[in-house]
Amino acid sequence: MSLAVFGKGTLLQAGDVSTATSFATIPESKSIAIAGFAAAVLDVTSHDTPGGFRDKKQGLKDWGTVRADVQYVPDNVMHQQVYNDMVGVAGVGVERYWRIVFPNTAATTFTFKGFVNNFAPTAPIDNVLMSTLEVTILGSPQPTLI
Repeated sequence: MSLAVFGKGTLLQAGDVSTATSFATIPESKSIAIAGFAAAVLDVTSHDTPGGFRDKKQGLKDWGTVRADVQYVPDNVMHQQVYNDMVGVAGVGVERYWRIVFPNTAATTFTFKGFVNNFAPTAPIDNVLMSTLEVTILGSPQPTLI
């Protein structure tokens, strides 16, 4: 029997600016993805590297971003907060704690600090208002059980 976990019920939540507490769910999320988790590849080939192939090492890692496609509700307080976080204070975006809560039995969470780097509403003629929300992850978050 498969141990796969059904993704419906996953939550993207925004928290406080200074501590990882008091989270509120970003409503109307359709999909949530951690995008771009990667490590730099360093070329360490030298003249005395044996054979005719490059030698490589892993460099610094970057968690990338969390990307969510949301059904945009302009008068929703959380959607307004996301916009305000991106606009920021004196032109500087707001860094706050964020959390993804997975719907597995142990309620695994992925908590991180980040800033909104993309909030792009669209208004298709034949569908609901949508927005792409992208949060750049800062530091090195670790999944935890709550």
